[in-house]
Amino acid sequence: MSGAVSAEDLANTPQPKASHDNQNTGQSQYNGSPTSGIKWNYTTGSEIESAPSVGANGTIYLGCDDDYLYAIKSNGKLKWKYKTGNSIDTSPAISSKGVIYAGSEDGYLYAIYPNGTLKWKFQGPGTIVSSPAIGTDGTIYFGSEKSLYAVNPDGTFLWQYQTPDTLSSSPAIGADGTIYIGSSFLYAFFPNGGLKWKYVTQSYVYGTPSIAKDGTIYVGDSLGNMYAINPNGGLKWNYSMIGTQLYSSAISHHDGTIYVGTTHGTMYAFNPDGTLKWFYHVGMIKSSPVIGSDGTIYFGSYDTYAYALTPQGKLKWNSNMSTAVFSASIGSDGTVYFGTEKKLMAFADVKLLTNCNGGIYNKSQTVSILSNVVTNIYWRLYSDSFHTAWTAYTSPITISRNCSLEFYSVDYAFNTSPIVTKTYTIDTTPPKVTASVPVNQSTGVSKTSPITIKFSENIKASTSINKITIKNLKTGKTITLSKSINKNTLNIQTKTRTANTWYLVTIPTKAIKDYAGNDLTTTYTFKFKTGG
Repeated sequence: MSGAVSAEDLANTPQPKASHDNQNTGQSQYNGSPTSGIKWNYTTGSEIESAPSVGANGTIYLGCDDDYLYAIKSNGKLKWKYKTGNSIDTSPAISSKGVIYAGSEDGYLYAIYPNGTLKWKFQGPGTIVSSPAIGTDGTIYFGSEKSLYAVNPDGTFLWQYQTPDTLSSSPAIGADGTIYIGSSFLYAFFPNGGLKWKYVTQSYVYGTPSIAKDGTIYVGDSLGNMYAINPNGGLKWNYSMIGTQLYSSAISHHDGTIYVGTTHGTMYAFNPDGTLKWFYHVGMIKSSPVIGSDGTIYFGSYDTYAYALTPQGKLKWNSNMSTAVFSASIGSDGTVYFGTEKKLMAFADVKLLTNCNGGIYNKSQTVSILSNVVTNIYWRLYSDSFHTAWTAYTSPITISRNCSLEFYSVDYAFNTSPIVTKTYTIDTTPPKVTASVPVNQSTGVSKTSPITIKFSENIKASTSINKITIKNLKTGKTITLSKSINKNTLNIQTKTRTANTWYLVTIPTKAIKDYAGNDLTTTYTFKFKTGG
């Protein structure tokens, strides 16, 4: 054994490795998208068979059969790609220092810096189809041909354990540091590489073990047997699904439910005691599910659909990708990422927005409808007196009369969003004075009573509000006043007025405006005489 070990454990990011965490629970801390809106897609050179990993700043890392390790920004643009010597059929693992570890069929485990440059590569004895896991001390574990390897963070060899069969499974790490991996046995290793125990399964284990909160290890085999193994290596229970194979990794929800997909096209949910909770039929499933924080199960199928099921086993949504769909991962913003043949698909909840919200306006409005996902949008206008037909949105809409704008979207899977309604009032008529107290030419007016001016509609202050005046016509001087507005009424109060004196009230243009923004267009004046 050689090499210094540094503290470089698994990253605390939305999905730092296959099946989310070292226990391979598939349990995300984030809610996934509740709808199947396609946010974007990125085209690769070949299949993306393993789940994408999600790192810091939402960067998505994925291996591909075109021999590249990809880093995709959260907006769907390429950050970088690194070429290896053969296909990458595994999910990358991300360390707490941002280093990305990925195994290739060229027999190398690659360590790539976050900027896409090579840190080191470690050569195993042959093809690597096992996704790596990272221990709390920074050790990287992975299977290569017939050996489980442990490698230091600096790329130096730590230990190796040879098995009689090729390791297609990926390691899981328990809370006590035990490493679990499957082949024709389910193996448990001490962190130093010593064999702790092994359990004989009835057939080969392709999927990755999953470790529940109580330490139970769940794994399936190629004859359709689902096993629950106690931490001491003893059988807790098994469930036989005859006539199928379990390539999918079992995952364990924090409520104890275990999910696994089969090649005959069924997603199974088991209770912790091994009894069947529910099942849902789709096409062949080789991918591993991932669970949102609300319990939604996301997975792909060879029937060309991406699926989201409720915790009760009911369909929440599906989306037809017209090609095989593989494993999923969830970003911190709820985006769900699926790998398919030659595309990384990003699904997000549909959000429809406008550049101009409903309200009162004093001129026609040009309204654009915006969507955060790739979708078809349909709209119509309606009021009590007219309505238009539903129309596909292709360009901004001009609204020149009082009406409501309704719109909705339809995604690629023909799921329809709720209808959004925005109501517009187009008011081009300026406000007018309808009454005043006192009325024009009044005499005997109180020296202290307020002055009120009523308008044809509700008003608010405009640019010339401070130019409103009350002039003493005997002295030619304006007097101090205060103003307030209540709905359609302007109230003016003065501290004192002289007895038996004429006063002139002037409300200039643009002193007030209506809620649509139309200014008073004509100066309004009236005069009154105080009493003795």
